Amino acid sequence: MDDTPKKPSFGRLQLPAIDAKLKPGPAAHELGPLDELVLLSVRLTRADILHLNEALHWVPGFKIQEFMQQWVRAGLASLGEQVKPLPPLVLQELVKRNKKMQK
Repeated sequence: MDDTPKKPSFGRLQLPAIDAKLKPGPAAHELGPLDELVLLSVRLTRADILHLNEALHWVPGFKIQEFMQQWVRAGLASLGEQVKPLPPLVLQELVKRNKKMQK
């Protein structure tokens, strides 16, 4: 009888081969450039969306993206010292689970 241990398998694939495909590479957990634009979805009321589009139509040079960036920065600045850098482990987990934050 053969005493060599069998490698765990799933169907025809051995589990270590499956694990290797699922594990991210070393660069997958590095934070991407902070000035790079990434998509963020938010929910707004229909009234707010209507007002944004009215401004887009009537105000020369109005850009929704620039307006939203200024609004977010002003809101965060109003929080003052309450906002601090994330602890290293929290930042690592954020980058790990959110592909938009990766390089």
